[in-house]
Parts: sequence; C-alpha cells; structure tokens
Amino acid sequence: MQKTVVAAAALLTMTGCGAPSTPLGPADGSAKEETAQLSSEQDARVAGTAFNAVAEIQCSGLNGAGQTVCRAGVVRRVDGSADVTISGGDNQRTLKFDAAGRATSSDASPTPPSSRMDQNGWITVNNGAERYSFPIEFLNGD
Repeated sequence: MQKTVVAAAALLTMTGCGAPSTPLGPADGSAKEETAQLSSEQDARVAGTAFNAVAEIQCSGLNGAGQTVCRAGVVRRVDGSADVTISGGDNQRTLKFDAAGRATSSDASPTPPSSRMDQNGWITVNNGAERYSFPIEFLNGD
C-alpha cells in the first residue's frame, strides 16, 4: 500500500502505511522497555525490511549542511511507540518515540532530542545539529 501525504507545502510518499489495529498507548512515557513490533497482521511490512513503512523525510545536519531529504523507516510497536531509522549518505540515526509522538531518545546522544508537533500534524525533531520533519501518520500509520 502506498500513501501520499501533502502538508505544509511538502510532498511525502510513504510505503507500507496502514492503520494499526492497536490503539495508541499512554502518553506519559512510562514504558521503558522496548515492546514488540506490530505483527504483519496488525500493520503493513515493507518487503525485505523490518520496517512498517519507509519514506523520504525532510532533514538537515545528518550528512552535511546541503542535505534536505533523507530516507527513513519506521518500526511501529504494540504499545504505540515507534523507532525511526534515518539514513543520509554514509550516516544513520535511530530515534525512539513514545505513543504521543514525542521523541524520547537518539542513538547519537545521551541527551534526549526535543520534538514538537505543529497544528498540521507535522513532527519536528531537533537532535543536536540535526533536524527532522515528517507527518504523525508516518509514526502511527493512520
């Protein structure tokens, strides 16, 4: 399944998006252990990967100043949390999100990234000098 999202004057094409059959979990970030990935019966899987969806997202800082688009894949979990792996050039970053769509950690820094969601449903993550932006639908599959 392929879904195209148009928002904030940007076009994002996502592959493997579908609504998860599990509701989003608590937004308080209380779940500390990594929970299981949604099964292939609960959410799509991108062939040949462990991802539930892949997309090109807006990015900067991962592979130098000039890059504006990075490839990303999301693993959606049964508690509503998600892991997003972002690739740019030779670099790769994994960000973890809670069920409310807030970035909780990065494999690049012991300091948690900051994130916010705008009124159009776009999440922006600042992770040191890096910045990423994508629609909430990429995380939750709606």
